[in-house]
Amino acid sequence: MIKSESFDAAAKDYDDIFTNSQIGRLQRARVWQYLNEQGFKRGSRVLEINGGTGEDGLFFLRNGFELYFTDLSPKMVEVALGKFEQSSHKALLGSTTLNAKNIGQLSEQGPFDLVFSNFGGLNCLNEKDLEDMMSGLNSCLKPGGRFIAVVMSSCCPNESAYFLLKGSMKKAVRRRAKSIADVEGQKFPVWYYSPKAFAKIFASSFKLMHTRAVGLFIPSSPWEGFFKNKASLLKIANGVENRIGNSATAAYFADHFLIDLKRIS
Repeated sequence: MIKSESFDAAAKDYDDIFTNSQIGRLQRARVWQYLNEQGFKRGSRVLEINGGTGEDGLFFLRNGFELYFTDLSPKMVEVALGKFEQSSHKALLGSTTLNAKNIGQLSEQGPFDLVFSNFGGLNCLNEKDLEDMMSGLNSCLKPGGRFIAVVMSSCCPNESAYFLLKGSMKKAVRRRAKSIADVEGQKFPVWYYSPKAFAKIFASSFKLMHTRAVGLFIPSSPWEGFFKNKASLLKIANGVENRIGNSATAAYFADHFLIDLKRIS
C-alpha cells in the first residue's frame, strides 16, 4: 500500500527535477494544449487528483475554472497551496489530502464537470483500485462529465533505449509488468497500462473519447541530462510530436498517454 511519505520527501525538489525541466515543460504543454481544445467553459468545476505541487492547478485557476485540489501527500498539498496563495486567481473551492482510489469521499463536494489527473499518479493504483475508483468517479462527476488522465504507458521505446544504452536491462523492460519505484529512498509499487487496458477498466460507465501521446518524440525524463544543451533538438522533437502524436496508435508508444473518458451512466 502506497503511503503519503512516499511523496512527501519529493515535494520540495519536484519542481526543479521535473516541472521546470525542459522535458517536463514540453510534456505538460501537450496536456494543456489538449485541455484548451476541449471547449470547457469558464466556471467549470474541476476536481484534481494527484495534483502534486499545483502546476496544473494554477493552469485551471488562470483559465477561469473552479478547482478542488487533492493529493495523497500533505507536503505536496502544502507546496501547491503556497502557489495558489501567491496567485491572483482565487477560485479555489477547497483542498484535501486524498488517495485517488477513495475519490468517492468527495461526492458531496461535487458534482464536477471534470476530474483530472496528470503524469502517472494513477499508476500507483492496481486494476482493483481503479475499479473501486470508478464508482467514486460516478458519484463526483456530472452526467456527461469528463475524466481526463495522463498515465504512464506499458511501452515506452525511448525510455527503454536510454536504459539499454546505460547497460540496465532490468530498467529497460520495467514497464512490462508491476515495478518498484524509488522516490527519495521511499519504495512503492507501480503498475503500467496500455490505453486499451486502462479504458477497459472504466468501460461500464465511461465512453472513450480520445487518446493522445505525451512523450513519443519528446523524450522521457531520464534523457533530460542528454538534452540539457540541445534545445534545438528538443524543439524539433516537439514539432514532430505535435504533428503526428495525436493518433490513437501513437499513444501506445509514448512515455505517457492522455486518455479522455466521458461518463455515460
